[in-house]
Amino acid sequence: NGNVTTTRNQIYQSKVTLGNSVADVTFTANNKGTISFNEGLDDGASGATNVTINTDAFTNLTRVGTTTALKSLTVGGGSRVNLNGNLIKTTGNQTYDDEAAIGSNVTLESTENGNITFNNTLYETGTPGNNNVTIITGGTTTFANTVGVQNNGALGSLTTEGNGTVHFT
Repeated sequence: NGNVTTTRNQIYQSKVTLGNSVADVTFTANNKGTISFNEGLDDGASGATNVTINTDAFTNLTRVGTTTALKSLTVGGGSRVNLNGNLIKTTGNQTYDDEAAIGSNVTLESTENGNITFNNTLYETGTPGNNNVTIITGGTTTFANTVGVQNNGALGSLTTEGNGTVHFT
């Protein structure tokens, strides 16, 4: 297990690769600290690590699991996650407890039928209707709040693939 806790920001300018034997990692930034993975976040061994990110400010995710998928990803803490990468990939579940803001086209994928859950709003931060979201899973995709309405943030398109089910609650 590995944990990274700071009283302010965590800004990773280089690609972060987790160790092969790390089962769980929690990144926590307190006092309105931002957590940013600017060049990507990958697992050391495919599907080995559960990653939790907690901050009361912003989380910026760019290219997660593009080389080696994480086991699971949970983002929370009470603010917003910016999904700015072209691919967020896990073998298991993805849970977004914070608002999820799309800044570019993004694909969210679970390769082993994990659930992908949005417990807060999902919207676009740029020009409304400019960016697309594709979700690929054989599991359940859940939208527990509004999609595409925050700050006039209509998505360009929303596509679900992978023979899973979709729930709007």
